Amino acid sequence: MTKAVGFIGLGVMGFPMAGHLSQHNRIAVFNRTKTKSDSWAENHNGKICYSLEELAKLSEIIILCIGNDNDVRNVITGHKGLLDNLKPGSIIVDHTTTSAKLASELYELLNSKDISYLDAPVSGGDVGAVAGNLVVMIGGETKAVEHCVPIMECYSAKCQRMGGPTAGQHTKCVNQIMIGSTMIGLCESLIYAHTAGL
Repeated sequence: MTKAVGFIGLGVMGFPMAGHLSQHNRIAVFNRTKTKSDSWAENHNGKICYSLEELAKLSEIIILCIGNDNDVRNVITGHKGLLDNLKPGSIIVDHTTTSAKLASELYELLNSKDISYLDAPVSGGDVGAVAGNLVVMIGGETKAVEHCVPIMECYSAKCQRMGGPTAGQHTKCVNQIMIGSTMIGLCESLIYAHTAGL
């Protein structure tokens, strides 16, 4: 059975991710820039929402793929945001790479209103998003994770619960440290090789 899914953020990652979702679920999308929504609708099936309130009222599961901590906080708790329009029992899946502090804050706030929150950053970049083979690192309650994994599998090759709230963001930080140190090592080795005349 398909679920009513809302997707917020049609950027370089979100645009193809929402496209994959639309092939398997009833989907509503929202983007701050209306032209992005219109462009997405030209080649995908889904309802375009022009307010966060409208999207919240239509959706059981809401997926975020936006910019940073402030963007996520504003979308959820800001003026005309999601918070006052979410149905009890809803789930927010946040694919934005944010601070673990924000993930903890939002989990506590939403949990108090009978809304589940999963911090679920992704790895794979825009290439992975287009190919539908992202890796999703998830923090949150087991039941909510299990409910959402079939949704996330529409655009990912691997979905892994790493622990409770904030575990997804902590895992993404570990991932970035590994990538960063590898890149630095590669650069240093190339400089050494050049200096040695290799």
